[in-house]
Amino acid sequence: MMISKKELYFLLFLTLILCVINACLDIMDIDAAQYAQMSQELLHSKNWLQLFCLQQPYLDKPPLLFWLSALSFKLFGVHNWSFKLPSILFGFLGVYSTYRLTEKLTHQKTAIYSAIILCTSVAFCQMTYDIRTDTLLMGAVIFAAWQLYEFQLTPSWSSILLASLGIALGLLAKGPIGAIIPFGFFFVVGVFYQKKFAVLWNPKLYILPIIVGILLLPMCVGLFQQYNWEGIKFFFWYQSFGRITGENTWRNNPDPFFLLHSTLWAFLPWTILFIYAIFREIKNLVLFKSTIAGASFAFILSLISLSLSKYQLPHYIFVSFPFLAIVCSVYAEDFFASTFRFFQYLLLTLLILFSCLVNFYCFPSPSFYVLIVLTLLATISMFYYKKIAATAIPVLFLLISLSLGFQKELLNYQSYNEVGRWLRDKKDKNTQFVNFNAKFSFAFYFYSQNLNYFLFAMDDLKLAKQQYKKLYVYTNGYGYDLIKKSELAANTKLIFTKENFEISRLKMSFINPQTRSSAIETYYLLLISE
Repeated sequence: MMISKKELYFLLFLTLILCVINACLDIMDIDAAQYAQMSQELLHSKNWLQLFCLQQPYLDKPPLLFWLSALSFKLFGVHNWSFKLPSILFGFLGVYSTYRLTEKLTHQKTAIYSAIILCTSVAFCQMTYDIRTDTLLMGAVIFAAWQLYEFQLTPSWSSILLASLGIALGLLAKGPIGAIIPFGFFFVVGVFYQKKFAVLWNPKLYILPIIVGILLLPMCVGLFQQYNWEGIKFFFWYQSFGRITGENTWRNNPDPFFLLHSTLWAFLPWTILFIYAIFREIKNLVLFKSTIAGASFAFILSLISLSLSKYQLPHYIFVSFPFLAIVCSVYAEDFFASTFRFFQYLLLTLLILFSCLVNFYCFPSPSFYVLIVLTLLATISMFYYKKIAATAIPVLFLLISLSLGFQKELLNYQSYNEVGRWLRDKKDKNTQFVNFNAKFSFAFYFYSQNLNYFLFAMDDLKLAKQQYKKLYVYTNGYGYDLIKKSELAANTKLIFTKENFEISRLKMSFINPQTRSSAIETYYLLLISE
């Protein structure tokens, strides 16, 4: 076996440390902050069946993320970690389900490899830090696939009920793809590849869509109340299949291999293993020698179907990574016994150098000595441990260092978070906050707890000042110049300035500390009083 129990427990410990750190970090604009704000809005709503974004009806994502995060807020209070907690738990559900499914398809040793590969990937780290619907989707889909395979082996009521739950959760997380991938896996592995046609005639299988339909009822009722039948059509067709047919107007015209490119970096540090394993698996599929045909097909199906969409983002492919981890786990021992393992160590060395570059040069952190220790531990681990552990353990040290260093420092340039918290603490009935010509930010709404009031004209700003004794204004350089030239200047006090950058869209001019000043924008918090 390529990994001992002691190494396995250490890996689990480091993974938990990484997730705790990621959970406590601030929430990023745009998507994650929007979802956090909507969950906070839902918390105070009297109707959890209908979704609203800044008091406007919302029809883009299904409700599961908002339901779970609002429930977490209700139980634990509104915090960074309480928003991220449900998604992180689904991430671990995905890892555990990957382990159990691989164990059923192959054996325990390979199952352990699959879980290690998944939870040490860059994608898993990102899914527990920048929260989107894909973490819930990934956990639900692989859980449903595991339960469907259990049903194929032993057609019990428990497996069909749990499979129904997994599929319903996948649908509630991100729509029809939550059902398409598990069923694609089920039909390939159980029916066509292994020729077990009898499972199709089991009456219990036909109870599954009924249970799923019942579980979807609350969402469907809410959609119908807000949008009539158009809401139902949007969920089941327009939002997903409409991106392929062109009916959905959302498009960024990606190249046909965009999600494949995304897989190459998001599946780090296992990219070379992925390339090695996928070629081996394709050969075995053609020769009908594959033991994991369903997992291979689920990954390929996801990649092809999602690549047909006219609107794509890198995290869309994350749903297929448990199946890719299964494929890689089957060939991991052969990989580490071959000459390809030297390329793996070379890649790991490059990742260590990359972490040094961003942590110590691009975004130097006050936690300098902690990051030095983590980097040294990653380097020593690469030589101390063997085979799969020699990649997994160093990478976890690196990911922890990047979360404590790079990610934390990056968030300092998302000024809305700190300013929002500051304004929330200053709020009273005689004060008002105005965003005057500064960029829109969902993080502002979340951290200030809905104190935002957007103005663009000086006359509107003057009118707002007449209504409140104290007016806090957050503005850019242009807005500050307008105020200084107006009659409000005499009563205006500069509280502090902040450097701001849209950190979800990194540019080389911002990453390079020598040119960063040209990429960032200075924002000003002002107090206009009587």
